[in-house]
Amino acid sequence: MGLRKIIPLDEKQIDVLMMVAEGYTNEQIAEEIDRNINTVKHILAAIRYKLEAKNMPHAVALAYHHGILLVKSPDRSEWPKVPR
Repeated sequence: MGLRKIIPLDEKQIDVLMMVAEGYTNEQIAEEIDRNINTVKHILAAIRYKLEAKNMPHAVALAYHHGILLVKSPDRSEWPKVPR
């Protein structure tokens, strides 16, 4: 999958996309951003259009691929200790 020119996402779209990537439902996103469900669906459609994504999982994958979303480094201090 080569890099292609994509239409930039605005700040609200990136925030919503991060929530999708974290597993939020549309209803949870609507509550979090204080908008109704139809507005959330409109934002999701705009994200899919701008990223040329087939669906939201594809949009999330493309966002990571293009560096729009970044993978958080795990906090290794919270990992269980492995006996040696």
